[in-house]
Amino acid sequence: MPTPTVQFVTVAVATRNRQDTIEECLESLLVQDLPADRYEVIVVDDDSADRTSDIVRRFVQDTAPVVRYVHQSYGGLAVARNRAITDGRGDLICFLDDDAVATPGWLAAMAAAADRNPDVDCFGGRLLLRLEGPAPRTCGAESLGATLDLGDSEQTIERVKGSNMAMRRSAFERIGLFNPALVWRGDEDNWLFRLHEDGGRVLYIPDALVWHRRTESDLRLRNLLKTRFGWGVGQVKYKRETDVPFRPRVELRNLRRDLAHAVRNRCTGGLLHAAVRIGALWGGFTGELRKPRQSVPGLAQSQDAQ
Repeated sequence: MPTPTVQFVTVAVATRNRQDTIEECLESLLVQDLPADRYEVIVVDDDSADRTSDIVRRFVQDTAPVVRYVHQSYGGLAVARNRAITDGRGDLICFLDDDAVATPGWLAAMAAAADRNPDVDCFGGRLLLRLEGPAPRTCGAESLGATLDLGDSEQTIERVKGSNMAMRRSAFERIGLFNPALVWRGDEDNWLFRLHEDGGRVLYIPDALVWHRRTESDLRLRNLLKTRFGWGVGQVKYKRETDVPFRPRVELRNLRRDLAHAVRNRCTGGLLHAAVRIGALWGGFTGELRKPRQSVPGLAQSQDAQ
């Protein structure tokens, strides 16, 4: 029997103010089909102000697999993910969002896929929505959360979803960690761009199923609009870091189109798209584009800094 390419797995969970969802997330990680001595769970708390830290600390005591809690001053998603990578021991790093629930076969499917495909650097699992409250009315074109469902066959893909992805440590050693400037969104897209530039491959793993929770609070219009606004600001940061031009006139034209769609079709989706445009315009005109680009830390460099 060939020696597995994955000897040990680190599960990285970045969290901030998620007292309503982090418990079910961690519970799902303690009942994985992968043997408990083959993985660890590292929760990086990005300076939560609610009960998140208390909930996580309950899982730290007497757990197998080992659950580790790390607190950091607010730095954003990319910084929290980088901390889990540098603190972890796994040769495969699996990422799960703090509002997601992994099915029992998730980790085993990721590890098995990595063993079968030693030439693949990144894996994206199937990601499905779980709505836990009344959803706002849309015309069907607006997703209320990240999803990835390409059927039942493994296949090469270009992008993955941050809520359910896995990367080899060797890939981080080769092309660096996530860009810390991408506080809200785009860190995995930027990393994947660098991976493709380096000739790396990405594979979709249908059996690595994760449910992306949308709680009743998440589905409230005010919270949806706030999140989408942040996405828009994050888009500007992404464009700044990747030299993609920002075109205010295009954003304004699309904003008018989205608002017209919302009114004409009584569609909340149009409002959500409009909130992204407003966030982008706000980010563009409040100086995000003028900030200096940040260098991407290397894995060895980050380890030395700990």
